[in-house]
Amino acid sequence: MQLVDQVRQQGGRVEEREGPLGKELLAEVPAPASEGSELKLARFIGVDGPRWFLRGVIGGAAASDPEAAAQVEDLFRSIVVVRGGTPMPPRDLIPLKMPATPGSA
Repeated sequence: MQLVDQVRQQGGRVEEREGPLGKELLAEVPAPASEGSELKLARFIGVDGPRWFLRGVIGGAAASDPEAAAQVEDLFRSIVVVRGGTPMPPRDLIPLKMPATPGSA
């Protein structure tokens, strides 16, 4: 897996586990040099859809605190992906558009 290799090449550690949104990677990733040499916890989550893949990285308190994590997971569940019918090469990013009014899709 490309992401696992990338984290390990940077000196981090990765573990695959089952999370509330399905399979996820729990990683300890090196902090930027400006923040010291410690490892920071990050959760990589993803959802497969028809002709799209939504990936999220959860860091900070939500990477380890269940209450904070639940709020981020709820936000992730509320995302609506509109892929459209236009052909796109694999791994191309779908443009992100915010709804005109909060709460509308």
